Amino acid sequence: MKNFFKAIKTTYGPCIKGAAPLLSSDGATLLTEKSQILKRRAEHFRSVLNCASAISDAAIGRLPQVDTNTGLDLPPSQPETIWAVQPISSGAPLLSSDGATLLTEKSQILKRWAEHFRSVLNCASAISDAAIGRLPQVDTNTGLDLPPSQPETIWAVQPISSGKAPGSDAIPPEVYKHGGPRLIGELTTLFQEMWRQGQVP
Repeated sequence: MKNFFKAIKTTYGPCIKGAAPLLSSDGATLLTEKSQILKRRAEHFRSVLNCASAISDAAIGRLPQVDTNTGLDLPPSQPETIWAVQPISSGAPLLSSDGATLLTEKSQILKRWAEHFRSVLNCASAISDAAIGRLPQVDTNTGLDLPPSQPETIWAVQPISSGKAPGSDAIPPEVYKHGGPRLIGELTTLFQEMWRQGQVP
């Protein structure tokens, strides 16, 4: 094992942990100029990438041989995958409600979908009125119907990301985020008015 680490050390040099000072290739001179450091790093990586392999052919010969499955296909390329999935994503053939007729025209298919969703959404409820009457009654939470408050406006404005493009109002998000108490007050008033009118201007 000592020989193994010795071979690695002679091939790749000593192990340096953390941000150690960068020395010249002979290890005698401390490099301080940026151009010298960059040149030394390039030289180091070139030597590491171009060094001869320390693994001998004899060592490779001693490795166990693994049988490969030649019938195993390689993963397909992206165009092949798209081509293989495309017919599936176009949808299965749609049959009429009785299951006998294949629908091919767009108008027939749309009518069939409408018919399907009407049957699913308008099915009779299996819950009896007696079961509904046995459910415990809960007081209405009137706090949910209050107009937006100033703390809620602050809570909504704080997570806005800075550095994003302005919205349709052409105001950068930083203005909302760092506008201060006066802007928060104006925004709160605007939100409360929208709440009262029930529509966004």
